[in-house]
Amino acid sequence: MEINNWLVGGYYTHEKALIDQQILAVEPGTLTLQPYLAEFGGIGSANQPSKYEEYAGFANATLHFGEHVDLDFGGRYSHNSQSTSQTGGGVLGAPDPLSGSSSDNVFTYSVAPKYKFSDHASLYARVARGYRPGGPNTIPPGAPSNVPLTFGPDRVTSYEVGFKGETADRTFGIDAAVYRIDWTDIQLYGVVNNYGVNINGSTARVNGAEVTATLRPVRGFVTAINAAYTDAVLTGDTDPQSLGAVDGDRLPFSPKYTVSMSADYNWDIGNDVVASIGGTIRSVGEQTGPYDPAYLATVGRFARIPAYEQVDLRASIDFGRYNLQAYVKNLTNARGVTAILNPTSSGLANYPNDAGAVGIIRPRTIGLSVTAGF
Repeated sequence: MEINNWLVGGYYTHEKALIDQQILAVEPGTLTLQPYLAEFGGIGSANQPSKYEEYAGFANATLHFGEHVDLDFGGRYSHNSQSTSQTGGGVLGAPDPLSGSSSDNVFTYSVAPKYKFSDHASLYARVARGYRPGGPNTIPPGAPSNVPLTFGPDRVTSYEVGFKGETADRTFGIDAAVYRIDWTDIQLYGVVNNYGVNINGSTARVNGAEVTATLRPVRGFVTAINAAYTDAVLTGDTDPQSLGAVDGDRLPFSPKYTVSMSADYNWDIGNDVVASIGGTIRSVGEQTGPYDPAYLATVGRFARIPAYEQVDLRASIDFGRYNLQAYVKNLTNARGVTAILNPTSSGLANYPNDAGAVGIIRPRTIGLSVTAGF
């Protein structure tokens, strides 16, 4: 046994952020401000500065047990603290400042044994612990006292087993993995007394599998396909008033199936100039929207986000120091939903004929870019 790869280090960050919101009155159909409330400071405003500070120490190493067995392991200890304050103005401004703070001590780790069959094939396993800090919520003026000013951290423990392999001439390669994630105090977007905030839910479990196959049949041509299956569900009930989700409900914005295929071909056109063309198609399966008790009571289920496909095309000429690329992103102008501001008002029960407050992927974009190296 020997250790010939190791790393020890530290980390520190001090971050400041600001959320500044104003509610303005304008002339109907214009952007001209109404003067009537000027003497009172406008309709309303909210100013929320926040501070996040973290320091950490970490170390990891690789143990080699002969030429076939490796063991990667590491750990990280960190302390974080954050604080926020909120003031308001105008007719609807908060009469008194709101403030909140939190701190946490965290230890995370990773252990990953690996067995190497050869230089081109290996089997590995991994167990790891992850952590995500909480943070402040922006609370509108006049919100009831039970609307939370902050939300707490969440933690995951993940288990993964996988295989990586390729042929000796690298014409074919495959990566495959199965995994499980146990999630506690999951951070979710919820509604408390009609105010949208981030809150902590119960527990969740994610089981999944992913495979990527790469083929290089001739020089300059590379094609790849990636397929993933994700079964992400709650394993405990959430608050019925703010979230309404129960054990077994799918997690928001987690498609069960995603598939992507890409192909690229490049060739020399003389004098160290290389041309290439390629494309990618990606298919994203149906998803569940955010948990919303009002939508659940109205429709009988949570919002469903339809599946969509996105097609991207690209071509380039590389002159070495300079590169010229033309591209078309989202060729078919697919309307893939990525976020829902308010499912009750967005009308996804009749999507896409009556969908309003939603975020979508970038529409069809045609572009040309030039880059230069120095």
